[in-house]
Amino acid sequence: LTAPWRARLDILWQSWAILEANQGDVEIARKYFERAVQASAKPAASYLGWAGVEESLGATSRAVSLFERAVAVEEGNSDLWRAYAAFCTRVYGEGCQQEIDVYQRQVVAEIRCRAARAQEAQNLGLELEASPEPGSRPKQNWRKGR
Repeated sequence: LTAPWRARLDILWQSWAILEANQGDVEIARKYFERAVQASAKPAASYLGWAGVEESLGATSRAVSLFERAVAVEEGNSDLWRAYAAFCTRVYGEGCQQEIDVYQRQVVAEIRCRAARAQEAQNLGLELEASPEPGSRPKQNWRKGR
């Protein structure tokens, strides 16, 4: 395979997993989703696809486990956190404790990631301009420090 294809093997594995799931071969689909996760430096999309398949099968605990794995490796991915909260709403109902817990964890994760980015910027002699509120999409506007 050429370099561009090698770099995105996760998309190929994820697509194949979805095809297998649609054909009813769930065990093969799970195997291919796992390969998609292993092939990606940022596996959130693969975890989301996999969780969606598990949710459609009624395998709620598996879907929760996949969301947990995803946020563990991509803690700063706000889209992932929102998808997790939406999943909780669909499965457990609007305003459920699970949704509230996910939102609270998202806020903590975003604060932790913002602090890490600020520390990294300080180490590089940069300053972060006006950070957004937790729960909103962060903007990375860096400028040279004084």
